[in-house]
Amino acid sequence: MQPKISIYQSENQVVRDAIDKVIVQVYQRKREKGHVSFLVTGCSAGCGTTHTAINMAVALANAGWQTVLVDCDIRKGMSYKRLNQDVHYGLSDYLINSIERPIFETNNEKLDYIPCGNNVGSPVRLLCTKEMEKLVAELAEKYEFVIYDFPSIEIVPDAEIMMPVVDDVILVAAMNETSKQQLDDAKRKVRSYRDKYMGVILNKLELSDYKHYVRNYDYFGIKKLHEKHVQDMRKLKENAGNKQQ
Repeated sequence: MQPKISIYQSENQVVRDAIDKVIVQVYQRKREKGHVSFLVTGCSAGCGTTHTAINMAVALANAGWQTVLVDCDIRKGMSYKRLNQDVHYGLSDYLINSIERPIFETNNEKLDYIPCGNNVGSPVRLLCTKEMEKLVAELAEKYEFVIYDFPSIEIVPDAEIMMPVVDDVILVAAMNETSKQQLDDAKRKVRSYRDKYMGVILNKLELSDYKHYVRNYDYFGIKKLHEKHVQDMRKLKENAGNKQQ
C-alpha cells in the first residue's frame, strides 16, 4: 500500500495572499485558453522554485481542482527532499523501467504527487523519451491542473526540454540573489515560447520590500479591519455630533 504524502501550504498569510495572485493568473489561462499544465523553473539556484510550486498546487487543490504536483528535479534524488522520505520510487524509475505510474495520494484529497525518483546519470535523456511525452499527455487528460517543478533553467537544460509540451511557463527569481544577467538569460531561453511565458515570481522579499510593492498588503487582516472599523465609527460619531450642533 502506497503511503500518503503530507503536503501543506505556507501558514504565512502574506505568502498565501501572494500565491493567490499567481493562482488568479493561472485560473485565467485555464478559463480563457483551456490550459492545464504549468512548468515552474528558477532563474538561479536556490530561489524557492519548489516552495512556490508546492504552494501553487495546494492552493489549486484547496479551490477544488483535481491537481497533481510533479517533481522533475531528478538530479537531486529523493533523499534530499522532505516530501520523498516515505517513498522509494518515482518519475525517473518509471521512465527507466516502465513500472506502474508513480502517483501518490496526499493529505489533500484533490492533490496527488509524483516524486522525482532515484538519481540517474542523465535526466535529459529520460525527459526526451516518448514515455515522458506520453505521461505528460495522460496527466493533462486526467487532471484539471498539472504543476511541474523543475530545477533552475540557468543551471541545467531540463526545463527547456519540456517547454514544447506544457501549456505555460513560470520563472522564479530571488530578491538580492538572482542577478539581472541571470534573469535576462532565463527570459532569453523562454523567448521562443513567448505565448506560454506567464512572467516572473519574485521570492525572498523582506516584508519592508513587499510593502513597497504592495502597499495595502494586509488590508484584510483582522487588526487592520478592526482599526479601520474603529476609525469609521469615530468619524460617524463626529459627523453626527456636528449635525446636532
